[in-house]
Amino acid sequence: MRNILSGTCLAATLFLGAPVWAQTPATPAPPTDASRMDEPLIATLLGARGYTDIADVTEEGEILRIGTARRFGERVENLRVVARTGEVADEAPLTPGQVRHLLEERGYSDVDGLTREGDRLVVLARQNEHQWRLQLDAQRGTVLQQQAHDVSP
Repeated sequence: MRNILSGTCLAATLFLGAPVWAQTPATPAPPTDASRMDEPLIATLLGARGYTDIADVTEEGEILRIGTARRFGERVENLRVVARTGEVADEAPLTPGQVRHLLEERGYSDVDGLTREGDRLVVLARQNEHQWRLQLDAQRGTVLQQQAHDVSP
């Protein structure tokens, strides 16, 4: 009986009055260089988003500043890239010239009639002898919708 009572008291003490150090959540470890992407990986990610000719890269804490680059053929300056994610901070929407360049790289021609509808760009373009009405993400250039466009009078 005495052993059962002692065990019960010990369990109650640990459950109700455990030391503070046992209840304090662990402090997260500070970030390490391993959590940052290296420049070649960031260059690859940026390349997939249409950036080329990346030059004048400097580190500013968690940000990589890129002095000059080209985005879908047009010169851009002073890019700020988050080193952990490779995302461009405050990335400007695509210009008409950039849209034309990215669509031509993807095999479209006769790019015309670019308009903006909220966060989308709408453009007419030809590919494989067909006229298309395309909706693109204005920030990244991703084709969100492609519809055949009737060009008959």
